[in-house]
Amino acid sequence: MSRRFHVPGVVFKFRWRIRTMWPAVVIVLRPSVEIRTAALKPGVALYGGEDGLESLRLVVQASLPRLVPGGWLILEFGCGQDDQVAKLVPEYPGQTGLLRYRQLEYYRMPFMSYVALDDPTKLSRADFVRLALVTPAGDPGALPYSASTLEDFEREYCDDRFWGRTGERTSEDTRLIATGSTLSVVGKQGDAFFSDNATGLLGQFRHQYFLLFLIAHFHRASLLSMSDELAVAMNRLTVGDTRSVRSFKRVIRQMMEVFLRFTHRYWFHEVTNQAIARGLFARLTRHLGNEQLYEEVRNEVTDMNQYLDSDSARRQANTILRLTVVTIVGLIGTVASGLLGMNIFAEADKPLAERMLVFSVALVITMVLTVLSVVHSKRLANVLDSLSDTRIGWRGKWTAAYRSWKEPP
Repeated sequence: MSRRFHVPGVVFKFRWRIRTMWPAVVIVLRPSVEIRTAALKPGVALYGGEDGLESLRLVVQASLPRLVPGGWLILEFGCGQDDQVAKLVPEYPGQTGLLRYRQLEYYRMPFMSYVALDDPTKLSRADFVRLALVTPAGDPGALPYSASTLEDFEREYCDDRFWGRTGERTSEDTRLIATGSTLSVVGKQGDAFFSDNATGLLGQFRHQYFLLFLIAHFHRASLLSMSDELAVAMNRLTVGDTRSVRSFKRVIRQMMEVFLRFTHRYWFHEVTNQAIARGLFARLTRHLGNEQLYEEVRNEVTDMNQYLDSDSARRQANTILRLTVVTIVGLIGTVASGLLGMNIFAEADKPLAERMLVFSVALVITMVLTVLSVVHSKRLANVLDSLSDTRIGWRGKWTAAYRSWKEPP
């Protein structure tokens, strides 16, 4: 933990587990307070902008990307600013807000690029590789990776239906490159097919291709979010804690509903019947691995749902077993108490106090027997199984019943 204080604009060079920010941000100050504190604290600590969060906003933006996993960012802020500060922080356990987000994979943002050149055919193969795979600039004649690695570059990433043409239109070739994280279009500036904003490739790039790119990444982000929620639910599960188990079941049921809603509303394999757009979407989906990720998430949800179903069936079977044992034990008491209706014990003519006493004693005995039957229902069930075995004689039955009763439940 560093002993330095943090002020906006500081570039952190180390990854710390705990970070602190001091002093508090004050929105409005009385003149007397300002006079006493102005000489002791920097001006940025005394005024935090119109909403009082300008300094905190800069600190949060600079600190969170540099926190190690599980690290803490400790902030001091004014009273009553809890909800406002919570909205500045990404979504973590216990944090709520109108807009919440969570980093699920590599922080590099996907992007689209529209490259218009006087003569696109002047670009070398190495230039296209660097544009597609987002590598640093270099010698146009030198590939950024080995030739064997890039052997299938054109087949995997490039749509060359308008590239490599012969004749007068050679300099007007157009190449579409889709790698999953990037979507690039390279063509000739001034060519109506490429640069027309209404009917050319530029208009399609700004509207159709942008939506295709957005849908493909929306699919991946949704699947990653669901997979992350399942992992968090498993991490929070404590088998011996009843509340934790109930919360886990509730989360899994909700995730099952979310996955079904996503499948039926938002998951689709084709979004257009146009050949170019259909090919781009298929290429983006394949490189992002959406199909494999979808199957993985579906298997996870299905496995957890099957576990919950089997656990519910096991609990129901145990409940039915206990009820059966209690019913059998209660049947004995019911038959025995039915003797009272045969006037063997003439208690009907006794005074009310004696009848209430007899009723209370019978009620207590019945309750005790019922509770004991429920407590020892598993052992009683084993005893009943031993007595119902027709393959052994009565002596063997009683011996097996005695052993079943002595065994721990």
